[in-house]
Amino acid sequence: MAESKITIKGIPQKKPQIVAKEGVILIFKIIPGKTQISGMPAYESYCRVSINKNLWKKVSKEIKETTYYILEGVPKANVNPKGMPFISVLCSDIKVVNGLVEDEKNPGSFKFPGSLPEDTDEVIPISSIRIPENLKEPKTAKKKALDYFKKHGTFKSPVVVKKDTMTLVSGYANYLIAKDLNIEMVPVSYNLLAGAKSKDEIKIKNIKWYMLEEVTEINVKDIILTEDIHLNVQNFIFSINLKEIAKTMEITTPIAVRPLEGGKYSLVIGAARYFAAKILDIEKIPAVITDMSHDEFMGARLLRYHKVGGNNKARAPKGIEGETPISLIKVPESFLKTKPNPAKVKETIEYYRKHGKFDKPVVIRGDNNLLVDGYKRYIAAKEMNLTSVWTVKLK
Repeated sequence: MAESKITIKGIPQKKPQIVAKEGVILIFKIIPGKTQISGMPAYESYCRVSINKNLWKKVSKEIKETTYYILEGVPKANVNPKGMPFISVLCSDIKVVNGLVEDEKNPGSFKFPGSLPEDTDEVIPISSIRIPENLKEPKTAKKKALDYFKKHGTFKSPVVVKKDTMTLVSGYANYLIAKDLNIEMVPVSYNLLAGAKSKDEIKIKNIKWYMLEEVTEINVKDIILTEDIHLNVQNFIFSINLKEIAKTMEITTPIAVRPLEGGKYSLVIGAARYFAAKILDIEKIPAVITDMSHDEFMGARLLRYHKVGGNNKARAPKGIEGETPISLIKVPESFLKTKPNPAKVKETIEYYRKHGKFDKPVVIRGDNNLLVDGYKRYIAAKEMNLTSVWTVKLK
């Protein structure tokens, strides 16, 4: 039978104690209705958490006197020599947050610490927000939300709710972070389109982010959703006119997909076009094949463009820039199956010979320098017998 686990959230009673055999010991006082420890009895007691040295080492540099802990572990009930009950917990996971300020009007709870995110309409009690039934915890999105909160002291965007019912529309990860940190008042927006400007369907509008020779056709039935940005969406902005597409039964702007095992592809960008094809039962859809995730693709292909005086100017994606030997770059099978148009490769070679460099870098990733963007420039470099090529390695 699997061991039950509990979660401990709060600031310990004493400074961390280093114990030779156990590692580090933390003591939490359990106050009914205040201390956030799941599955605990409704009376005042104590919780003793032991953390092994390797686990403690991951967070030790962040520890301060007022550090807030989120711990998970296996509990065991005990009674001390004075007859006082306490719970001992062997910690299996630890997260820490600094900068929280206790709410004087509500001891045990904390204020929202940073500046309010853009689009905030009001700061309201978290208890007034209604959560739809059967809503699953977005684990990856929650981790990213916590990392952003720790770095900036605020949310990236407010929690979006329907004003008439106070039902959550989007921002569930931020809501869960606030619950974990016992923050009673949270920033919300009543604009159901809040954040829509950051959707990839909006960002790619009027941007030439792909080359025609990169585009191939993929069976819609072979495309599945694996990215958190698609799986965790609460309020989908459908930015395509289905009536116009129905006239021709054709999607003209490509989506981007990442190859998976078994002949399947993961959608990278283009959710509206993908759903339009599904709704209208369109068999095939134009696609650019990449080895990037959604965020990597947005950084390397879409966010490198910005308008200046009405013209699009390219900007290299964020990463480690430099020269990489051609022999060290690994080309994925997905690229080998779709070689660039020879005429376009020739244009790229001519550009290099005229300017002494390519217009954009080759984008690679990982210790094996996996090619994720710039296949045409890689081929051109090979044909010119270059020993190395200008690259950006994604972080």
